[in-house]
Amino acid sequence: MLLKKSKLSITQLYDKLKSHLRSLESIGMTYDNYSAMLFPLVESCVPEDILRVWLRNSVSEEKSYIARLTQLLNFLRAEVEGEERITLAKSGINQSDSYRKIHKDKEEIIIPTASNLFSEAKERNSNNIISYIFCEKSHQSKD
Repeated sequence: MLLKKSKLSITQLYDKLKSHLRSLESIGMTYDNYSAMLFPLVESCVPEDILRVWLRNSVSEEKSYIARLTQLLNFLRAEVEGEERITLAKSGINQSDSYRKIHKDKEEIIIPTASNLFSEAKERNSNNIISYIFCEKSHQSKD
């Protein structure tokens, strides 16, 4: 289940935990039935640094195991969401840095636009005769 000696990331731990809880619910087990046994088990699987934060922030009042398990699950969900936000922020920064490094030495490519074409046509237009792009001839538009 969750007690393997291999270290799981907080995201993997939360995903496995939620999966197991859904499995228990699908066979008719409710929090009332397993929270007293499951709370200490889940708490022991949480990485030490996150467990310290949990113990510091949890209210020490005597609450039911159901309430404590629910609080722990909410705390773990918040930690996972925080980790995901940090990962997303770091990947966004790294992506823009790598883009700059790759494209630093390349020349800027000039992409023709309608305004470029118009201004170029004006330069060629010395006596109201426009050189057309499609036929490459200079004539009045009515011709």
